[in-house]
Amino acid sequence: MRRAQGALEFTLITGVMLIIFSVVFIVAQNNYLSIQEARFDEGVERFLSSIEQEIVFAYSAGEGYSRNVTFPHRLQGMVYQLFIRPSTLNTATELYVDSRGTRYLSFIPIPVVFEVGFEDVSGVYELSPVHTFTLRRTSTSVEISNS
Repeated sequence: MRRAQGALEFTLITGVMLIIFSVVFIVAQNNYLSIQEARFDEGVERFLSSIEQEIVFAYSAGEGYSRNVTFPHRLQGMVYQLFIRPSTLNTATELYVDSRGTRYLSFIPIPVVFEVGFEDVSGVYELSPVHTFTLRRTSTSVEISNS
């Protein structure tokens, strides 16, 4: 009888310890994932901000300003797509990134136009990563063209 009781106690203690370990592991994993997501979100926001600053600077520099810009292949190790919807009457230019099923959006209060030859899907232009583009200030807007 003592042997059976010892085996039962050992099994119960081992089971409880396994459950505690599993709960601690799951909580730690969830915290790690939420920290990684927050870092990725910050990286995307910095990326959008840098593009916005480039366009604003090109606009404020005056007519004739031109600069080549290359976008990274990945953001924080993740594949992404960058889109721009040019401004129409009384609206801001939309700049957004799609990655991991999430859309990160930014508005630029500056008119942006595109050179002929860009893919236009219902008024939205996709800018390919690892491709160099030229930002050029015209008399009324910032033009984005292939380099």
